[in-house]
Amino acid sequence: MKVLSVAVWSVWAALVTAAAACDPQTAATRSAAPSSVEPTASDLASSTPSVTAAPSASAKVAPAPAKDVPLLDFSTLAKDAPKLSGKRVRVIGEIFAGGFTLTTDRDGVPTLSTPGGTCTGDLCAKGFTCCDHCASDVSLMTIPLMGVRLVDKADPHRFMCTGSECSMTCNPPKGGRYEAIGIFRFGPQGELDLEVESIAPLP
Repeated sequence: MKVLSVAVWSVWAALVTAAAACDPQTAATRSAAPSSVEPTASDLASSTPSVTAAPSASAKVAPAPAKDVPLLDFSTLAKDAPKLSGKRVRVIGEIFAGGFTLTTDRDGVPTLSTPGGTCTGDLCAKGFTCCDHCASDVSLMTIPLMGVRLVDKADPHRFMCTGSECSMTCNPPKGGRYEAIGIFRFGPQGELDLEVESIAPLP
């Protein structure tokens, strides 16, 4: 009798299990259960919105082409020196041994001076000349006498003249006209300077 009861119980359990498997509601609930599989890296990447990187703040902006830089004459630079200081300009002139400074006298009249070279002055024996060592700045100038000193902040010795009190050799060399592009600076002592970006002889 006990054996028969066990057999009946086993058959009944099998029928219940089969019925549960065929029941639509039970099957839907089982299929809707959350999966235990973790999302892959590709799934995360595809679900994350892409962000376009902004331009770097340190990125350098290329200077304007030479044709877009205003060509100014030296008289305009001298007249409007405070207003034009810090502006990128283009100038044309000839090489001059010396610098240019613009000062104002007590009556407010502007005065242009052209400091020349400095010489040792003590190497020439009595009766001899052209034996002192001299050096000076280099400027671009026009006639009537007006101009700007050429400056290279990275190489202070790039633009200079050297020689004696009789003659001096300059870099760039004298002779012919040059076109220069750079930042114009009006200094605290009235200096008229051009921080050179490029300079080239004109045909």
